Amino acid sequence: VFKINFQILASVGGNVASLIAGRFGEATPYELKALMAAGLVLFVLTLFVNFIATAIVARSAKGPQ
Repeated sequence: VFKINFQILASVGGNVASLIAGRFGEATPYELKALMAAGLVLFVLTLFVNFIATAIVARSAKGPQ
């Protein structure tokens, strides 16, 4: 089903989005919940990175203080 791999940087494979897309159609109800949770985590992480990037751009646009 799902394999835990702690060697993320060394692994040759897809990312979380491709895992969700590839497994969504044939997932059991339990796996579907796990895929939805992974999608939510991916969304929150992306939102966090975008907020940080926006803060950095806003700070650099002000110039040196």
